[in-house]
Amino acid sequence: MLPAALERDLERQADRYDALVSRADAEALAALEDARRDVLVALLAAVPADARPERESLSVALLLLARSLSGLSRVEDVARRYARQAWDRGAADTAEVIRRFEPVIDRRVPWPDVLDVATAAALVSYLRQRAEAAMRLAVVRGDTWGNVAQSVAGERRSALAEGRGAVVRSIEETTSVGYNLAAQAEIGAHDASGVGAAAGRLSRMVVELRDRRNHPISRVLDRQVAGPDEDFVASVASVEAVAKSMRRSAGAVFWPVRDGAYRGRNLPAHPYERGRIIPWRASWAQVSA
Repeated sequence: MLPAALERDLERQADRYDALVSRADAEALAALEDARRDVLVALLAAVPADARPERESLSVALLLLARSLSGLSRVEDVARRYARQAWDRGAADTAEVIRRFEPVIDRRVPWPDVLDVATAAALVSYLRQRAEAAMRLAVVRGDTWGNVAQSVAGERRSALAEGRGAVVRSIEETTSVGYNLAAQAEIGAHDASGVGAAAGRLSRMVVELRDRRNHPISRVLDRQVAGPDEDFVASVASVEAVAKSMRRSAGAVFWPVRDGAYRGRNLPAHPYERGRIIPWRASWAQVSA
């Protein structure tokens, strides 16, 4: 049982984090939509819509596509910006929790630039590959140029339009990784500072207050505590039992299985994860609101 004051703090933090992720989703999808429209306009302006491109001209078509896909950089910019915001939010929220119970160091853990570069670049690379694959298939199939353009960037059932789900999933995974890595880095920095050393190193707890899609593993992990050098653990049997009661799939868990259990040290544990890791000491449970 958590102190009531901490529960209220966690509710407020969850609301803020949820709002951040929702803004990231909305901005990334808007950027993708702008890019999709730009690509469609560029392709339709290049060749008469009723023309049938020769298979031999595929390389020229792909070059044209590559030039028109420059707008996807806007999606990448959103992913990078919100990865950084999630990191900052995770560090600040973690310091806020610690401060409720004991002194906290007055500094922030440094931002690892590699985090946003890798995740944002991978997202845009995936979208580019989808667009190129759609164009190859449409040209080889002998579609008219108008249909080729629609296959790549049409409003519905096109490579870029159907990439919306991948964008949301990638954005939510990126923000989850950033937030929770920052939380754990802040916990480690607090331990290293020597503040609270008499009580020992901080443990970590999973809280799943805003996991709207509520994958079965989230229910198993909620309020689980792990030591500073321990994995969070969810037995496969427990996850499958919860999945059965929820009538949902138990699949798509990111963590590896060892000795009959999913094991991991950082969230996300599954797609669209909105759970968070917080610092914890058993003695904090005795503190009144």
